[in-house]
Amino acid sequence: MDIPQLAAVLDSQLALIEPSITASGCYVYPGAATLKDGTFLNCVYFATTSAYHRVYGSDHPSSNPSALWISPRDVASIRQSPARLPAKFANEIYRAGESGMGYYMFTVQFS
Repeated sequence: MDIPQLAAVLDSQLALIEPSITASGCYVYPGAATLKDGTFLNCVYFATTSAYHRVYGSDHPSSNPSALWISPRDVASIRQSPARLPAKFANEIYRAGESGMGYYMFTVQFS
């Protein structure tokens, strides 16, 4: 099963989001997506098929029963997630490595 490419207008919206770089060197784009049915999703990771394959060993999220994924065909608009950590902090967390299988534990301390 092929995953459709993002439409050009969505690709240009995605380009405005500073990516985070995972410990395996994959670029992920923490975004918010409005779907064509009007649903707003505040926390969505956008990634290339090759990045997904590198992390999960599969070319399509449907082969991973725990993956929640949205077809690019269903996306109306993309913007940076207001809930994301700034990339420089997320990258530090990724560099430190996972705390357990598939998760990161960290504390943010404000001055």
